[in-house]
Amino acid sequence: EDDPFEHLDFHAFGRFWRSMTSEMHQGVNQILSCPDTGQVRRAYLEDRALNLVALVLRRLNHLDAISYPLIGEDLDRIYQAGKIVARNLNNPPSVKTLARQVGLNRFKLNQGFHQVYGTTPFRYLRYCRLALAAHLLTNSDLAIEAVAHKVGYTSRSNFAIAFRQQFGLNPKAL
Repeated sequence: EDDPFEHLDFHAFGRFWRSMTSEMHQGVNQILSCPDTGQVRRAYLEDRALNLVALVLRRLNHLDAISYPLIGEDLDRIYQAGKIVARNLNNPPSVKTLARQVGLNRFKLNQGFHQVYGTTPFRYLRYCRLALAAHLLTNSDLAIEAVAHKVGYTSRSNFAIAFRQQFGLNPKAL
């Protein structure tokens, strides 16, 4: 039998998924968590899908406008910087320190983050924190306040606001 996934490029999908903006991730989560039924559901999903397509097209247009594509070693350094950010959620380095750690200047680091992750290093940090929080909320028995603290938030209310902005859901919903 033919494998239906045989021709899919999962690496390309992963690169695309990682390059999505927080708005795009929020749109996907809104589609996946739609509680409505019938015609209301259909209209809502159609609206969210069209919005997501518009965000993707805007993103592609933005990528075309970037005049200095990253290549080789610089691209590796951006991925290294992304790993450093993801591993230091509670005590992240400043942009200046991060740039120094990976051997880039601040401009190239910021530009690289926009090209690879679709956002700034700070927003990428925020996304990593909230993605880990969503994972912990769905796969552990930790209380919301404990999860917030574990991912670097000292205030439960600030955590809840950031979580709602990122995923369109309250942390309690998970």
